[in-house]
Amino acid sequence: MGTMTTDRLREIIKAVSPNKFNSIIIDNASKVSCHNYCYIKAFSQRVEFHTSSRSAYVDNTLAQRILEIKNNEATADKPYYRLDDRSLIETFDSLPKAGSESLMESTKKKVNELINGGREVDHNIIILNRNKDRIALQQPVFIVKEECDITTSDDGTKIGTLTYFQPIVKEDETVLIRCKEGDIEGLKESVIESRKGDDSALVRMVTHFNGIDKENYDKEIVPYLELIHDKIGEDNALEEYYHRVIPCYTFSYKDILTGENRTGVLVDPYQTPEVILNLENNGTRIINGIHDHIKGISRFLGSIGKTGKYKEKSDLMRATRLLISTAVADGVVTEEEKQALTLAIRNINDLTDNDREELFTLLGEKGTPFLTDEDYLFYNPDNARETLERLQEIATSDGEVSDSERDIMERLRLAINDK
Repeated sequence: MGTMTTDRLREIIKAVSPNKFNSIIIDNASKVSCHNYCYIKAFSQRVEFHTSSRSAYVDNTLAQRILEIKNNEATADKPYYRLDDRSLIETFDSLPKAGSESLMESTKKKVNELINGGREVDHNIIILNRNKDRIALQQPVFIVKEECDITTSDDGTKIGTLTYFQPIVKEDETVLIRCKEGDIEGLKESVIESRKGDDSALVRMVTHFNGIDKENYDKEIVPYLELIHDKIGEDNALEEYYHRVIPCYTFSYKDILTGENRTGVLVDPYQTPEVILNLENNGTRIINGIHDHIKGISRFLGSIGKTGKYKEKSDLMRATRLLISTAVADGVVTEEEKQALTLAIRNINDLTDNDREELFTLLGEKGTPFLTDEDYLFYNPDNARETLERLQEIATSDGEVSDSERDIMERLRLAINDK
């Protein structure tokens, strides 16, 4: 499937799931590992030949019928007589039995050794009924001409011997999902199975009936043949397979919300891509009890992310840094409030991973963050004025304005007036 670079991984994740992309930081040093899962559906047909041998007292008409079958084109390459109509067998079964049971068992055993399993049989001789490209479930009876005979006792009574076999078709089906590189811990098998595609398009790889002997296993199937044959058996007359390789790429990332290093996986990036983060725990924490001024900052950052109103990225970063600095200035930002702000930051589409890392670090500071004069020099004065209005709203929302909050607003006001 080719090598997946970190840059390409980022591009796909951003296109597939922008919200998830904005909540994580994938470092350039992140190791991207490929796990090629193989979905295999296998179908098989196996032919068993059930043999019967019996003797019965027959009349002249039935005796003549048996002799006709025995002598029908009696050549070495045609030892069997195909009997599509079972009425002869049914009539024979209804007659009084004759002869030795041990003799019948001996004959049956001899025929079984000749044909049982179907792989020793000349398929040009035994032609099975077909259902399209498969073996039909309903098959005729094949009479073994050499083991049929009519004998006459001293009193003139005729004894007929009839030996035949019935092909019985058995079918098996199995699904196998395996990964050559080892399974990804926490990745559910249902994720792979949902990407199997149209598994009705089975491809014949083994044929051992009606004069065809062919085995042509695909290279993707070969490593799993032993496992497959544990499910569907071996020495099959027919095997059909459907398979699809589903590439999955694991990667390491930092969760902006918690700051933790975790593992994610990009599933099937070239056809039906899906991003799964935090394989061990996909739950989302519910945030409650957030102060009003934090809610105001979160809403403002959210509006920036949705409207793209700050066209200059430098102004976007300045506004966000000032808002976060105001939030943490009094040193009472709770963990839940940090999470709320982080959720808002991750939805600002124009930020890079480095930008988010910088803001995330700023959120972790205690007391008044270190701000330089550069942080107050907006490219667009309208952006600066709107940011100041938001700072005033947010600072007064909790009832009092701290000295640190007042200092930030005053420095921004002076910078605007100097313009």
